[in-house]
Amino acid sequence: MQEAFLSLMQLAKTTSALVELDAAKIPYISVLTDPTTGGVSASIAMLGDINIAEPGALIGFAGPRVIEQTVGKPYLMAFKGVIFF
Repeated sequence: MQEAFLSLMQLAKTTSALVELDAAKIPYISVLTDPTTGGVSASIAMLGDINIAEPGALIGFAGPRVIEQTVGKPYLMAFKGVIFF
């Protein structure tokens, strides 16, 4: 997903729709694919009543490149992958 202004507005609309689903007692099942990072992971992806991720998917607020640039160290592949917790 491209996080331009129009895309970010769609996140707000989708989040509002999820509030309506919750009020109507309709469950929201979120399916997370590889990769799910950035604004999507910070908003609609984690709002599910049930969150399902594909095996080995990279799920997080930031991707490997952003982490490397921020901390100045190589991205550890040990962090990659979805596990149950």
